[in-house]
Amino acid sequence: MAVGRGVDIAGRTVGNHMGDRRRSRGVVGAETVELGAETGHGNRVADGVLRFGSTGGRDRGSGSRGGWAHKRGSSTVSSASIPTRSQSDIRRPPARRYLEAPGARSYCFPKRDGLRVVTESEFLTRVVELIRPMRPGHPLRVAVDGPDAAGKSSLAAELARRLAPVRETITASVDGFHRPRAVRQRRGGLSAEGYYRDSFDYPALRAALLDPLGPGGSRRYRTVVFDHRTDQVVDLPPEQATDDAVLLFDGVFLLRPELREQWDLSIYLAVSPAESLRRALVRDLELFGSAESVRERYEARYLPGQQLYRAEADPAGRADVLVDYDDPARPRVLRWPAARALR
Repeated sequence: MAVGRGVDIAGRTVGNHMGDRRRSRGVVGAETVELGAETGHGNRVADGVLRFGSTGGRDRGSGSRGGWAHKRGSSTVSSASIPTRSQSDIRRPPARRYLEAPGARSYCFPKRDGLRVVTESEFLTRVVELIRPMRPGHPLRVAVDGPDAAGKSSLAAELARRLAPVRETITASVDGFHRPRAVRQRRGGLSAEGYYRDSFDYPALRAALLDPLGPGGSRRYRTVVFDHRTDQVVDLPPEQATDDAVLLFDGVFLLRPELREQWDLSIYLAVSPAESLRRALVRDLELFGSAESVRERYEARYLPGQQLYRAEADPAGRADVLVDYDDPARPRVLRWPAARALR
């Protein structure tokens, strides 16, 4: 795959793994503006999200995201109505917000001649403006990726709320595509390899959701096929999407080789292992029962599993939009399509 070209804030030419794919689809320009920050495992490129609404697609329950004006699971919602039925209810209890940063959040956004600080609302508006005109001839499939406790589902929910008045919006999560518990834990309940390699059913995800919404697809899709809390298959009737729809799909490991070509736009929220653990000790305390249990699972399974993912898939290097989310009050946009860079 050829490497696309872009510039960092010092004016240097940089590469982007996804240049060829974006150019061929005509969806996102191959150039990017980059902030010249390291994004390897253990570096201080991280996700400082203010709110958390999901347990990150792990082998346990997660928080749902409902009440927005959009299409969520099996519920189609107008901008003035409230969902009456949602497949997300099967897998997620109500969303909860953690670690609210004091005051308004601001984003450091790249310009060709430096940085510009924008509000959270302006950042979300700019992401929506990036998505809104993208029409590849089939529903637009947007991945919101990042490590555990990155804030992926909160971002997806905010984007859905803002997109709903202008585009049909479908939100879904990798949480709806777990494998059975016996498969997920066949290498052991604390296995990092098991977390990365065995947690999710990617053929089912493609067959039920990504392929139907992709080029030549039927547009008849399902957002859930398995309930990992009850360890049972979910068999709900498919829904019909329009060609103009936008799928906002959040979860871990979304830029792995099996999936990376399925996305028309990808967003990666980078967070350091230390910050991920810090947030988990707040968010997951009730779920696991003690700080010791949270720490054990993260240090043995989730954090090393994310390290495997970074080593094998380089999600930060491949994402179309890269955000350092480590500082809850001041996230930094590290990569943005050059055609949409701030002037």
